[in-house]
Amino acid sequence: MNECSEEAKRVFLTFMRDIGLSNDALRVICPVMRCRRTGDNYNLFCLTKDLAIFLDEFLPREERGDLLAAGILAGRVERGRFTPSMALAYALAGFLEELEESCVVLSRGGEIRFTHGKPLGEDEYEVRRPDKKIYLVLTWRKEPVGWGVLAGGKLIPIMDAGWFIRSGY
Repeated sequence: MNECSEEAKRVFLTFMRDIGLSNDALRVICPVMRCRRTGDNYNLFCLTKDLAIFLDEFLPREERGDLLAAGILAGRVERGRFTPSMALAYALAGFLEELEESCVVLSRGGEIRFTHGKPLGEDEYEVRRPDKKIYLVLTWRKEPVGWGVLAGGKLIPIMDAGWFIRSGY
């Protein structure tokens, strides 16, 4: 795990600004970015400053390649696109007022279908601004349950809490 490329940083920061996160909130959630490269892709992690200092001081640079993860897995940068993780959704839970226009709130029945990876009809969710590229998806209790996109009036899950179960991890 090493410094992120400028491209990976740019893609991540653009995503965070697109969903409406302020620079102040970004500094709280992700004060230090580190990446683990896998082929042409990057897994991007958010670390506290203390953890970054600890890694820099006690883990020699040549041994950091063996480090699989540290901090919060924010998501994956692949071909110039950022795919957020569930860990990032949970980290953003403290900033829901700021992100209100980038959130979709599910109905009670919609929660079950969404966590099973099923697209939802317009009667199963509420959205403030239907012009965003990606949405943080919340339960009716305002708890993060994943990420989704709107297409043709449907909310399509791209990452949901049930994914971990279905994927076999």
